[in-house]
Amino acid sequence: SVKSFSPPSSEWSLAWVNEKSLLFTSKPGAVAKGYLYSIDPSLANPLWQKVWGGITGFTALARSDLGQILVGGNTPRPFTGVVTNGVLEELPVQTFPEKCVWSNMKKSILYCAAPNSFPDGAYPDSWYSGAVSFSDTVWKVDLASGIAEILFAPEISAGEKIDATSLTLDNTEHYLFFLNKRDDSLWSLRLDKPTL
Repeated sequence: SVKSFSPPSSEWSLAWVNEKSLLFTSKPGAVAKGYLYSIDPSLANPLWQKVWGGITGFTALARSDLGQILVGGNTPRPFTGVVTNGVLEELPVQTFPEKCVWSNMKKSILYCAAPNSFPDGAYPDSWYSGAVSFSDTVWKVDLASGIAEILFAPEISAGEKIDATSLTLDNTEHYLFFLNKRDDSLWSLRLDKPTL
């Protein structure tokens, strides 16, 4: 049988986070409030469930079990926070969810590339369009302990300015991979021997 459903708007990014959860995130804009909805497409009549939103410049990255969601916005400056049980707490590093990846081995761990500074801009639009480019530092954030540690400072250790995006981990989580948005080069960082 074929199932169909209508999203509340036409501008959405889709992501499967697990076999029962399809997430719809409204396309972000610096002056538009964004939202994250979830549906279970296996149901005969899937229902839209609002997960979070109402933030300008809203972007999100959900953990696979939906236990925590990394959210970003620009009210009034770029910020990043983690939603746990309906409560938003600011992340110790400021970045965009698109510059992070959740660990699958330890639920409380996030790996993020965070800009060393935020030039003036209308975020996230200025970054998406390429009007603003960043020089990032790669962090490991443990949400359980609240500790954030630097793993890699490319500008210092490699003499490179890296504007990281599309972060992924290998299955053993010994390596973190990412693209440098400045030139689309692929980078890897060995997590058991990070370099400052």
